[in-house]
Amino acid sequence: MHTSANIKQAAGAALVREGLRPTGMLEVSVAAHSTGAGALDDAVAVVSVAAAEHKIGILISRIGEDRYIVRAHPSVPYGLVRQAMADR
Repeated sequence: MHTSANIKQAAGAALVREGLRPTGMLEVSVAAHSTGAGALDDAVAVVSVAAAEHKIGILISRIGEDRYIVRAHPSVPYGLVRQAMADR
């Protein structure tokens, strides 16, 4: 799948590779709205490993125009994905 999205790990997050802890937070930047859903789906798939390990849900926060943080978050019940707009 080719998109114009950038997915990067937040500071201190571990890479998802054999032998390392799964990442619990990713920052997603999208160049166009059309690619945003696919990029967010990819980020949720990566973060869901850490969320399942800790039995917590996933929170997607919009932090700017076409910028999001996807993270495993204890305020979200296990198995759910919630979206929130960050205050500006």
